[in-house]
Amino acid sequence: MLKYKVGDKVLIRSDLEAKYYGADCVIEEMLEFTGQVATITEIRFGDRYRINIDLHHNWTDGMFQGYAPEQYGSPFQQWEKQYAL
Repeated sequence: MLKYKVGDKVLIRSDLEAKYYGADCVIEEMLEFTGQVATITEIRFGDRYRINIDLHHNWTDGMFQGYAPEQYGSPFQQWEKQYAL
C-alpha cells in the first residue's frame, strides 16, 4: 500500500544515494533533487510515483523523508488544524 497520494507534498531524502529503495533505484541524475520539496503528480505501476520536479524518473516511498514541513501543508497537518487537536 502506498504511503502518499496525488497532490501530497513530500520531502526528498537528504541522504538519498544511488541504490535501490524498494521497487526502484535512484540513479545519479536523481541526486540533484536531494532535500527538495516535491508534489506527487502520478501513481505508476501501483507502487511508484512521479513528482512535479522530475518528470523522467519513478520514485518510491523509501526515497522520501516524509511529508514536507508544515509551511507546505501536509495532509495530516491540514486535518490537525481543521479539528484543532
